[in-house]
Amino acid sequence: MARTTLAVASLTRDAGTALGAGVTPDATNGNILLGPNGGYNVGVLVYNADSSNHSLIVRASGYAGVATGAANASYATDQYQPFAQASIGDLTVSCLHTGGGYTLIESMTTDRFSQSDGSIWLDWTASTSMTVWVWQRPFIA
Repeated sequence: MARTTLAVASLTRDAGTALGAGVTPDATNGNILLGPNGGYNVGVLVYNADSSNHSLIVRASGYAGVATGAANASYATDQYQPFAQASIGDLTVSCLHTGGGYTLIESMTTDRFSQSDGSIWLDWTASTSMTVWVWQRPFIA
């Protein structure tokens, strides 16, 4: 299945931006972020109203597995890339705050997480009672 696209709100300088009501993440197919400037300056806010702990996996560049796959601690990239951040592996944000709490994921590095098309992939262990918002800060902030 194709990943479900999450709308990315474009923030502006010296102004307010409505993020809306948020959406439920797709734990089955995963989500994809297609910001106007790729994955640069993307922020994610997750609200977890459930009493259970859930995890978010931000996939490293070059990930070819399924949305429900385990997180990769590290892996070798398919070509020589000095200082390639993607080889660090996926970012797993465990135990998203439970019982009505928010978790903020900010300042993700594009060289670690951007896929070949510039998108960022988010995978979830569950999406019960969860809401997510995504934004992108101005390119030059």
